[in-house]
Amino acid sequence: MRKFFTITVLILAIPAMHLAAQELPPALKLAPLPSASGDTISREKLRTETGIADVIRSFSGVQIKDFGGLGGLKTVNVRSMGSEYTGVFIDGLQVGNAQNMQVDLGRFSTDGLDAVILYNAQKDGRLQSAKEYASGAAVYLVSATPSFEEGKVRNMSARVRSGAFGTFEPTIEYERKLSDKNSLRLIGDYLYADGRYHFRKFDSTMVRQNTDLRSFRAEGSFYHRGSSYWNLRAWYYDSERGLPGPVIRRLKVTTADRQMDKDAFLQGKWSKRYGDLGNWGSEGSAAGKYSFYYTRYRTDPFKDPGALPIDNTYRQHNAYGTYSHLLSNGKYSIGLAQDAEFSYLDANLRDFAWPKRLSTWNAVSFAVADERFSMSLNLLYTFAADWFSNNKGGFKKESEIRSFFTPSLTFGFSPDAHWTLSGFLKKTCRMPSFNDLYYTLVGNSSLEPEKAWQFDLGAVRRDNLGEVLSEGKIDAYFYMVSDKIVAVPTSNQFRWSMYNIGQTRIFGIEPTWKLSGSAAVEWGFLFKYTFQRAMDFTDRESITWKGQIPYIPKHAGTISMNVSWRGWRTDAVWMVTGRRWSSSANLTDYEIDAWNTLDLRFSKAVRNITFRLNVNNITNTHYEIVMNYPMPGANVIASIDYSF
Repeated sequence: MRKFFTITVLILAIPAMHLAAQELPPALKLAPLPSASGDTISREKLRTETGIADVIRSFSGVQIKDFGGLGGLKTVNVRSMGSEYTGVFIDGLQVGNAQNMQVDLGRFSTDGLDAVILYNAQKDGRLQSAKEYASGAAVYLVSATPSFEEGKVRNMSARVRSGAFGTFEPTIEYERKLSDKNSLRLIGDYLYADGRYHFRKFDSTMVRQNTDLRSFRAEGSFYHRGSSYWNLRAWYYDSERGLPGPVIRRLKVTTADRQMDKDAFLQGKWSKRYGDLGNWGSEGSAAGKYSFYYTRYRTDPFKDPGALPIDNTYRQHNAYGTYSHLLSNGKYSIGLAQDAEFSYLDANLRDFAWPKRLSTWNAVSFAVADERFSMSLNLLYTFAADWFSNNKGGFKKESEIRSFFTPSLTFGFSPDAHWTLSGFLKKTCRMPSFNDLYYTLVGNSSLEPEKAWQFDLGAVRRDNLGEVLSEGKIDAYFYMVSDKIVAVPTSNQFRWSMYNIGQTRIFGIEPTWKLSGSAAVEWGFLFKYTFQRAMDFTDRESITWKGQIPYIPKHAGTISMNVSWRGWRTDAVWMVTGRRWSSSANLTDYEIDAWNTLDLRFSKAVRNITFRLNVNNITNTHYEIVMNYPMPGANVIASIDYSF
């Protein structure tokens, strides 16, 4: 351990050895990136969707846990590992949540984004933070750097979106060119929706209640590009929403529970290429982030006589910093990164633990690459120390320190211009969350980190068939997860119950085929299919033995098509999900029916005005993603964008 930290300190001290920082000489190029499985949705496609969850659900191997409507909690689960294994990163810095390690995608907008990228291992980038190696999968929200036409120093756009669920959402975006190197972006967004929609259950048609949402979001970003690159980003989110309960009988279709959130973060990132050191060039990057999350959950016994009187508040503070450095001679590269984070959770609960956590991540990577072959070997050391104010809940002090090593290997090989083979081998551990460990009456401070081994092998075939581009891809993977901690909702979306699945084995195959052309019209076709067998191997004598784990379909697929012509664009997306179960005991009582939906998107651009119409679930399919939480039927959202 001492040797590891000594090497780290020496590498991180390299920038101080340079007498003057300068641009990397053109003749000295960094090694090509090692290849790993990933998928990208570009800015053009992002503009057709109403939220991040709608974008991500089209990725292969992804399940979105959605409780329905605009205000329902939306979390992402990649390849059945659980949402806690999926890191969500905004411009390279992770969205932290030490309380439950689940990120609500509904809080983030597609405005100002250039791309959304999913990596099934980790990002291919050279200058990564150590924490980026820790996730089992990673979703990156990549902001678009402001760009300006010749002679223009300002961009402005305004949008109004309205339609189903009583939705009214105005948005304004402002960009300013401050100089040749500096630019600014400001975005403001307000959303109100009553959230009500019809659904069918128990052979009756009912209306979902207590589903209203009011939210305000504001963000500002500053960008600098010169001999170094850096940016600052401030983000604020304020919301109040109803939390509808499960529909388990005809007479009780909702609760009166409410949740209020006030979230904010300030983050900054800096990177620079230094002068050469012999035949080696170097790059350095530093970043920091402070986050604050406030949550208030309350019941209303006057509206819901069966509810206990509850008014709980939670305040979470996170401070995070990272520095990474890379040396490369054009074929070989060596990278090191050190991260540290402090998390604190406060609550007004009686006998609460008031936990604090200091975490560090240290990563070293070695990569080799040429025109046809690339490989990267990475080693991550994670250390976490917890402490809390009391042990009245039975919390054990001897379990406060946890640490582990996790290696990963990624590779890519291109034998010719048409074929690319890639794959990865990775070990992942995820720390138990504060709720897992210290939640009053539920937490277990003796929980061990979940451990997972991930194996993936994929092949891509690309062809240029005249005016048609074709790309076929297939990935096969095998994951093993032990000491798995599973959280499921109880009476509502706020209170959860944790239980453990000792062993889970996941096998999957993901074929994808894309076609695109731009002759008389621009068009695209996409087919994605996912087969997953995610089985519970905890207890051979149990009824759950080899059962499909909760909410994971064996079969799922997407077919989408788009056509663009003279400012018109039409998208059609057909999604199919097979049957699932709410328990590893795959009995009829726990079965959730298969479902499929067809969504249509229409848009027309006339000079600087764009009209959009989204017709969702056009077949009015009645279905559930989470058992007893019905999803909306057919609904329409329209918007007008004006740029000036």
